[in-house]
Amino acid sequence: MEINLIAYMTDGVYKAVQVCQNTENNLQEVLNSAVDKGHTSLLEHLVFTFEIRGISRACSHQLVRHRIASYAQESQRYVQVDDHDWYVMPEKVKDFKAYHSLMEVIRASYNQMIANNVPLEDARYVLPNSTKTNLIMTIDGRSLDNFLTLRTCSHAQWEIRELANRMYYKVKVVSPYFSTTKFPKCNECKFQCSKKGE
Repeated sequence: MEINLIAYMTDGVYKAVQVCQNTENNLQEVLNSAVDKGHTSLLEHLVFTFEIRGISRACSHQLVRHRIASYAQESQRYVQVDDHDWYVMPEKVKDFKAYHSLMEVIRASYNQMIANNVPLEDARYVLPNSTKTNLIMTIDGRSLDNFLTLRTCSHAQWEIRELANRMYYKVKVVSPYFSTTKFPKCNECKFQCSKKGE
């Protein structure tokens, strides 16, 4: 998995704070205070664009459920899966040999169909959810805050949790709001787990 923050706009949020709160002083403190009081729409003036490479289709299906974002995903209809490193290995799969063997059978079937002039859009039907994909994601700060709140939690699936944590580390470097906001937000979590109250 590779995550790159390829574009971001953070200045707009401070102009929004100035307009809403009629102040030019301590803008970061005013923003944090406003967000703490529920005025999270200010965060919509933060915008981030990520390049995400090498996640599974299973992970991308979870990701696109966060609908207040824009996505451009690699097409299996036009792009042939031809890399030897073409699938994600789930971290808790116990029988690695059987898993890898199955992936080779699938790859051979996929390649055979293409060799027999089956269009990519039809050959892709044999590919599993573990097939790697690449995408571009643009998201505003409010939606990113929600995404990170849900997906950095220990209850999130391992791959999307890793993705969320890597995205968080990228944005906290460029955004004072995200650098001062701790994820996961265990005190706001609906799950009862050992981290609650920390």
